[in-house]
Amino acid sequence: MVHRYSFIASAFASAVIALFVLTSPAQASLLDQVHITYWAGTGENVSILVTDFGDASFAFGYRWDGAATAWDMMQAIDAAGELALLHTDFGGLGILIDEISYDGHAMAGVWPVTYLGWWTSDDGLSWTPSGLGVAQQPLSDGGWYGWSVEDASLLDGPFNAPRVPLPEPASLALVAAGAALVLGRRNRAGGC
Repeated sequence: MVHRYSFIASAFASAVIALFVLTSPAQASLLDQVHITYWAGTGENVSILVTDFGDASFAFGYRWDGAATAWDMMQAIDAAGELALLHTDFGGLGILIDEISYDGHAMAGVWPVTYLGWWTSDDGLSWTPSGLGVAQQPLSDGGWYGWSVEDASLLDGPFNAPRVPLPEPASLALVAAGAALVLGRRNRAGGC
């Protein structure tokens, strides 16, 4: 009976530790945890575009060499898959993103009710509203860029930072439980 209790305690402790490690924001890289819908481009540098439609969020990866802007990234992701962009090009004044859609989800600014918030992040965890347009926003290797729908009645700027799509906690719990079972069997097979 002592062995059975120790197996259950060990399995529970392993599951809790695995769940903590898998969901910890102190993890070395959020990129290892995020679900990337698809990749576009080629090169050594990597950036992530997050589109938060409110009811669903998607992340798209972009690879490039040399200098690139957020607009380069968005056009490449649009051309490589199902993400669709509607935009207005104001020449030297910049690009206005009118609508973004993917997989039955769409976001558009409908002034004076909503507008699209444009964000940047170094790590995918702490987001800052961008002060640059997409055509002027230079990409950085490892940089995160995102869109969200904002309430236009709030005049102090975007407040809904993009939510990075991570595996749901139930999936993480199943992974943790599986790890606990494997560790428990290994301990039992070792004569514990």
